[in-house]
Amino acid sequence: MNFALERVLRPHWLALIPVLVSLGAWIVPWGPSVRRGFSDPESLTPFAVAVLFAWYGGIAAAAALGFSMGRRSRPLSSLSTASDRSYYGFFSVVAFIGVAYTYFSVLRVDPNAVARGLEGTTFNQVRYLVPYSSGLHTLRYATILAGGVALHRLFWRREVRVLHLLNLALLFASAAIASRLSLLVAGFIAAALVVRDRPSLRLTPKLVVGAGVALFLVTMPLSYYRTASFYALYFNTSNPVIINLGEIVAYVGAPFQVSVAVANHGTVAGAPDGALARKAAATYIAPSYLKVSYPEVVEAESAYAEYTDIDGAGDIGQLLTNSAFAQMFGSMGLAAFPLMISIAYASAMLAGHASHYPSYFSLTSIVVGYGFAELWRVYIFNLGLLHFLLILLTVWPVIHSFVFVTRRGHERARASNVEARSAILSSEQ
Repeated sequence: MNFALERVLRPHWLALIPVLVSLGAWIVPWGPSVRRGFSDPESLTPFAVAVLFAWYGGIAAAAALGFSMGRRSRPLSSLSTASDRSYYGFFSVVAFIGVAYTYFSVLRVDPNAVARGLEGTTFNQVRYLVPYSSGLHTLRYATILAGGVALHRLFWRREVRVLHLLNLALLFASAAIASRLSLLVAGFIAAALVVRDRPSLRLTPKLVVGAGVALFLVTMPLSYYRTASFYALYFNTSNPVIINLGEIVAYVGAPFQVSVAVANHGTVAGAPDGALARKAAATYIAPSYLKVSYPEVVEAESAYAEYTDIDGAGDIGQLLTNSAFAQMFGSMGLAAFPLMISIAYASAMLAGHASHYPSYFSLTSIVVGYGFAELWRVYIFNLGLLHFLLILLTVWPVIHSFVFVTRRGHERARASNVEARSAILSSEQ
């Protein structure tokens, strides 16, 4: 294993590698003290292998083609004016406003919520005090971009500055309330910036092990403060290493368990009818903030729970993000294949186009790429969080061009007018 890291961050590889990692977490017997997300593994039949190969192979092929087509398009001048420094400042300001407002709104509802969450190691409960609708609290997701840049500049470029430390603190404050998704996307962004600095970097076993250890150490305190009470109750352990290992194994391995089950069994009642498939397609195409939802689609997406074992340790509730394949195939049948392949092609084309830019607008490529990296467990191409990040990356160069570039143009025009007027006055004299 020794090939360019830049290629690993392309959509088709981001779609395939996590599936293989999930397979590894699913197949390893971890023992009774580690939470796996299920009790007994499903049987990996040749039919299941064929179905999953067709699904992920089709997605990877469409993504590779779309990325290649996107790279052939020329960058737009309107998206090339903003400097990296101005981008970073914009991210930082938006992130600070979002996190400050989020914690203010939480403390306004319950002044003791944060202290109680820290003392009881149940900080994940604080998120229920944050509104699910869009608002100023949505701006906290800018910590993903600001934190990713801060990670890159602090640890790779070794720039020790207060702004970088502040953005990392804001990132962890946002992740503690929302989810570890913020940390993962920020890590992706930092990795992309490292590759941009040094395109010759190779993916080696040493790099993989180092990144894995770093990720484990970073997520361990968050896992402990979020779920220590849960593990003390169901697994009789307070060891932060075991807790974090259980969280990672269940998080990574359970989606493959569900995927195999659905590939073996198909949909419960055969192929879904056309009306159900159309409604399901609408929920995957429409942005999540439009709240397009149908009860029958939700029921079909979770039908796999009737014939597979997910998180069967005692009386533990089911995992909520189990398999994008299971949900889409369960609600759409074979129609899920062309829909997902089309979305993969269009998204990868955008990623390919964005990868051209020398500014931070190129991070659009890695934000879209993260959607591919999550396909092994959940479909997020219509997620408001990703759309918000894409809007931030797109709107700043437009604002910068309109406010700063236009102003400089006006100043140059004004100076030119003054010079012309002076020349006229001089000639008249």
